[in-house]
Amino acid sequence: MLERHHDKNQSFYFIPAAPTNHLKMDPWWNEDATVLVDHIRGGMAQATLFRIKDGNFKTLRAALRRPLGGSN
Repeated sequence: MLERHHDKNQSFYFIPAAPTNHLKMDPWWNEDATVLVDHIRGGMAQATLFRIKDGNFKTLRAALRRPLGGSN
């Protein structure tokens, strides 16, 4: 959960909250996840923030909802 944002130094502060904690304990990671993440990362596999395009966002959101909703 985003706690606050500072415009001056362009920084964000986050608080871990559900569903984040659930995903830390039981991450979604399989071949589909690898393909999607590699596509999102492009040539920058070591960067930490990536812009996610609409099509990829919809795929990622649907994939994360399955385990959080109790169906895998």
